[in-house]
Order: sequence, then structure tokens, then C-alpha cells
Amino acid sequence: MKSHSDGQNPLWYLGIDWGTTGISAVLLNYSTRCFYPWERFPTERTQVGVSLKLCLDWGLPGVDGDSIIEEMVSQLQGMANEQEEYSQEVWTQLSGVIVGCPAHWSDAYRFNLREAILRTGWVDRPHQILFLEEPIALVISELRDTAQGTQWQGATLILDSGATMTEFALVDVPLNKSQLKPENFHLGSLAYGGDAIDQDIIVQLLLNVDYPLLSASLEQEQGIKLPQVGEVDLESRYHFSQYLGRSDWGQGLLAIAREVKHRLQAQNQITVRLKQQKWTIQRRDLEMKVFVPFLRALNREINRLFVKTGVAPQAIRQALCTGGSASLVAIARWLRQKLPSAAIIQDRTPQGQPPKCSRVAYGLANVPLYPQVLNTVRHQYSDYFLLLELLRVMPNEAIAEGQIFYLLEQRGINTAVCGDRLRKLLAGNLPPGLLPKTSDRLYLSPQLELNQPLFIAQGTGLYTLNLEQRAIVMNQFEQVLATSNQTLDDPYLVLW
Repeated sequence: MKSHSDGQNPLWYLGIDWGTTGISAVLLNYSTRCFYPWERFPTERTQVGVSLKLCLDWGLPGVDGDSIIEEMVSQLQGMANEQEEYSQEVWTQLSGVIVGCPAHWSDAYRFNLREAILRTGWVDRPHQILFLEEPIALVISELRDTAQGTQWQGATLILDSGATMTEFALVDVPLNKSQLKPENFHLGSLAYGGDAIDQDIIVQLLLNVDYPLLSASLEQEQGIKLPQVGEVDLESRYHFSQYLGRSDWGQGLLAIAREVKHRLQAQNQITVRLKQQKWTIQRRDLEMKVFVPFLRALNREINRLFVKTGVAPQAIRQALCTGGSASLVAIARWLRQKLPSAAIIQDRTPQGQPPKCSRVAYGLANVPLYPQVLNTVRHQYSDYFLLLELLRVMPNEAIAEGQIFYLLEQRGINTAVCGDRLRKLLAGNLPPGLLPKTSDRLYLSPQLELNQPLFIAQGTGLYTLNLEQRAIVMNQFEQVLATSNQTLDDPYLVLW
């Protein structure tokens, strides 16, 4: 088998976009600046219909978590096994893996996905696996040299709406692309995507119209609260997803909802059937009862981003609209109204089919050519590492913040760049993912319960460590790290 390199000892990098419904990956030959996309590989869900990607964000491996990581390893290896055109030397020369991460997701996601990649054997050390927020990767994807010679500049809006998340970003793209830094990006997200749209179609256009009594019985007899249309409403959506996945009838409703969503993009009316039941659905009903509430919620979140940054919608020069749910005609129409001066770039695929390879994966593979966009401090010092360092250095007696920082500096920690995060930990803001959220516990066993503060502020600038709670947290980490390829003993090195 051949290598794609013309260089003597090329450095290869792999960008991986792990989506809810599929994995996209792109190889970069750093020597030749050539990109090699892989065919999109479909992913599976858990037995209760939850995305594996979501599970990785819920917490560190526990009773169920390690089996989920092993399933991720299996899917990654399955994707790699289909790439027969790449020789073994590509794998031996793989210098790093850059992985997409939704904005504001926890360190649990990074820890778990890093562990899955390490178990594939593609790279040997944890620091060779880096993470970049997906909206930033979308901007970086447009910095590639292309036949069209696209050169973005000025105020830019990114909208990425997939099956489970809708993410957005505002960035002022400089003329000199080497000046693009993480602080240039203002990120936001809404935990609502194509799956939630499907549920809202079922509730608003199928059940409420022809099965109002069933809708009532779900809430009264089975305790299933139907989700609020257009809203995140995670706990209700998780319960409803579980209910739909338990029966052929529920799965049939989901299939109809997807059909309605895609066919009514080009038609004014369709008729769909499930067993003996028949529905005739108008496009205007779909838009008014489902899309408009979603766009109202999305508009609210993006307006907050405009207010926060001081950017006016009229100042946006270009907007990229990508992801399976972002291909909806209603979203493009809304964007054109909201951003009258912007060039709207919308990815469209036939009948809702995903692209062969995602823009995010191209952007991730492009990161070695624009390494300044990475948050190197977050890479070096994860929240879990900083928490462990605090637990390692704090004595049994009360100690001042300055003394804590001094002890950390003696261990090689640069407190000047992570001091704010250390103060948040001392104030009791434990890293997300260490304690699973209420809605997440529907599917994963809670790994850790703290009923008292870990750090106790004395009110005079002194902090005391709760030794009982410390023992609980340390035991949790010891169990996780005992079977992990990660130690959390030292800061991670930076590749570039």
C-alpha cells in the first residue's frame, strides 16, 4: 500500500469530528500541506437511544462508563480499518490527533475521548491528543488553500446545528490569519438539534393532533412529561427518548418525524402512514408549530452574544450555516432577515443525507498550520489536574491562598495563567463531569456524591480542606486512573 507523502519523514496529523450520527476524519501531511479525507463512518447509540458522544460528557468512567469507552474504541478502529489506502508508515508517523469538542463541555468529555483514542494505539502519549471547539474548527476550515480562494475577513457568524447541539460563534477574522487567537472567538451553544426537532414534530404534529388522550396519559399515568416545543428541556427529552425507543411504534414515529422534516423542505404538503394511521401535514404547520419556536430560542441566544460582544447584526460580513439541522430552509430564511449585509453560506445535502466528510474535520486537520488558535493553557492544565494538585498540596490545617499558590509553583504549576481557575475550585466550583447532572443520571450511575464543601473558606483569606470529602474525591480519581492510560501527574506538553 502506498503512502501519500512526497517528503522523507513527513509528520501526519489526524483531525476527528465525532458527531452524534457519524465520525468524520481528515489526515494532514504536514510536509506537503495536503489533506486526505476519510469516508464518514456511522456511529451507534446506546441501548436507550442516547448518543455515545453525550455519554462521554456526563462524567468520568464508572460502573457503565468504561464499557462506553470500549465501544468508542471499537468504532474508532472500525473507521480506521476501512482506510485501506493508507500504509502502516502513516500510523507510525502520526504525530498528533486533534479532536472536536462542543463549546463549554466538561473535562470529562476530553478525558474520556482522549482515553478512547489512546486505547486505539494511534499515539502513545496523552499530550499528543488535543481538543478544539467545533465552531472554531469551522472557521479554520475556511483558511485552507482552495480552488475558490476563499478569504474570510471581518465580522463572521458561525452556526453549526447537528443532531443534539446547536453551536454558534462570533469572530472578527483579521487580514493576517496568524493573528487569529482563542480570545477572538465568542462562543455559545443550545442543547437543541435535530433529535429535539423530531420529538417536537411528534408531539406537535402527530400526537397532539390525533392522539390527545395518549399525550395526557403519558404525563398522568406513566409520569412522562412531554418536552416543551423549541426549548432545551433536557430531562423531559431524555425520558421521552427512552419511551420512544422502547417500542416499534415509538421508533416508527421517529422515522415519520424525520421524513416530515426533510420532505417538507421541498413540498407544501405530504401524507405519511404508520400501520393503520395516516397523517396529512402542511409545511406551514411544521414551520409555525416546530421551526418558529426553535428559531425563537436560537434568536434569543444569538442576541445575547451580540449584546455581549457589542457587534451589530448589520455588521456581519459572512455567516456559515452548517450541520444536518442547519440545512433547513427556514434557518437560511431567518438568517437572511437577521443579517441583511452578510453573505450566507449554507451547506445543503440531498434528503438530509450527511456529507461524506464534515467541515469540522477539515478544520481540525488544519490546526497544525494555525496552532495559535488552540487554548494551550487549557491543554496543559485540565480542571481535573488542577483539582488533584490542590488536594495534593493543601495541608490539614488552614492555609492562605498565597501559600497554596506558592506550593503549586514549587511543583512547576504556572499559577499566573491558571490562577482564576484555581480560585473557582477553592470557591467550591468543582469541575463539571465530576458530579453528573440530574438529567444525566437517567442513564449513568452517579460516580460521586458530595454533601459537604470540599474546600471551606474561613473568611480571612484562609482555606481549610474537608478531609472526609477529600478522601471521597481522591478515591474516585484513584479508581478512574487505575485502569487509565492517563495519570494526571504532570501538565501536558504542547506540540507546537
